[in-house]
Amino acid sequence: MAAYDDMLDAAGSMGPWQMWTFGWIWFSQFFQAMTNIAVVFMQFQPKYKCDINEDLIVSRSADECYYTLSNGSTAQQIECQSFIYDQSEMTRTIVTQWDLVCSQKMRSADAQSTFMAGFFFGALLSGLFSDRFGRKKVVVVSGTATAILGILQVHTTSFPLFLICRFLLSLANVACYSTGFVLCMELTTNKHRDWIGGMFYIPYAMGYTSLSLFAYFLRDWRMMHAAISLPVMINLAFWWLLPESPRWMVTKGRMQHALPVLAKAAKLNGHSEQFENLIESSAYDEEEKTQEDDSWLNNNFLMIFKHRTMAVRCLLISLVWFVTSMVYYGISLNVQAFPGDIFAQNAIAGAMELPGYVLAVLLLCWGRRPAVSITLVIVGCCLIAIPMLPKVSIWLTVRHGLAMIGKLSVTATFAAIYVHTAELFPTVVRDSGMGVCNSIGRIGSMLAPYISTVSFSVVNSDAQFESMLIYGVLSLSAAAVSLCVPETRNVEMPETFEDAERPTSNLTVLTNTEKGGAPAS
Repeated sequence: MAAYDDMLDAAGSMGPWQMWTFGWIWFSQFFQAMTNIAVVFMQFQPKYKCDINEDLIVSRSADECYYTLSNGSTAQQIECQSFIYDQSEMTRTIVTQWDLVCSQKMRSADAQSTFMAGFFFGALLSGLFSDRFGRKKVVVVSGTATAILGILQVHTTSFPLFLICRFLLSLANVACYSTGFVLCMELTTNKHRDWIGGMFYIPYAMGYTSLSLFAYFLRDWRMMHAAISLPVMINLAFWWLLPESPRWMVTKGRMQHALPVLAKAAKLNGHSEQFENLIESSAYDEEEKTQEDDSWLNNNFLMIFKHRTMAVRCLLISLVWFVTSMVYYGISLNVQAFPGDIFAQNAIAGAMELPGYVLAVLLLCWGRRPAVSITLVIVGCCLIAIPMLPKVSIWLTVRHGLAMIGKLSVTATFAAIYVHTAELFPTVVRDSGMGVCNSIGRIGSMLAPYISTVSFSVVNSDAQFESMLIYGVLSLSAAAVSLCVPETRNVEMPETFEDAERPTSNLTVLTNTEKGGAPAS
């Protein structure tokens, strides 16, 4: 409803109150990123050889999975049952702890896909709970659960129990940062959402990069994960530190709860007088609006599919999420394939996200559709070009550079689709809609580890031509699909399904003064 944006403008749409909230959520993001990317070091596969008496061996297989024994008259090929691992980079990973090599190699991919399966359900459930119980409650509970499960995970002694912890951990992890994003977007107005949405993940990139330091100095996946999980307990204090989303409270018919929050915002932002004047002049209208809004309490994500226009938009943007998530994790999880040690390569991959988010901010100021489509085209061109280059050492740097440009671009895509998706859905189901799209995206994430394990290597895989073409073609296809989704730049966030389904030309478009820039074209 337009009245909420009027109240937020009167209270200050960007000031100390917003920055206080953003600061705490961004701090949490820093460590949430480490939890998300820790798999790069947890599943690191060092060099290994079969643990067998050398005097008894006639020959070994090239992959060290089999050896041949001879008693003088006959030779027998036997599968290796135990291994010796190189500890020069990581002293212990889940691969070395549970021997996830040779015939057990796919179990390593199972670990990452289990994590992504948790993302799938976490994104969906967090949206439901967030739209029903509030943004702050979900951020507090899921963030605290992330810390607890992260610590429990390091004490697991069996691989199945480890997988259970990974599933629950990822469920809580995605709920925390996805709902945190929605909360931040709802605390400001359209004229600030470009840079808030794009810069939201800057702490994520910093955490991604900093993870290399934790891994470098600790070298043990258990110690590393314990170290990055403990700081996330700060989310428990968010119950007292963070506000609930006033926009969510208004749509739930809780104006009496939203007004004190906005009054506090106005006080901290130095807008108390303007806010009080607005409330006094519109109190009666808002009282009526509160009574009308009680009927919205029964909305949930299933309502999206009862509205044809919203269902089609949800499907289209979900396809973009699917490809973006698959390609993002396909590159992120394969830093081991790049030249150089894993610590440096992970730091470089994380550092490449920083300019990616800056690129997203710049393109979002132009429009949501251009931001998504242009970055996906760059990704597609880079990934298709990589396998086309000669497989000689002189071209390795070029191939690596193209992979990093692709990483930068797909990072920008991720930031852009978060903003675009949040603006497509009405407040009553915004986080649920985000959850549906995010969940579809995680199906792509679940496929990435298997593609990586079987064939994806930027440097030297003989099967890379096929896999890279798949990623590249999908990226270009997703770019085309993204152009079918309505543009939402300079349009007020919809509150109801009627608002969201209204043609863009009939939606409230901000003026030059309101949006702080040029008029919408």
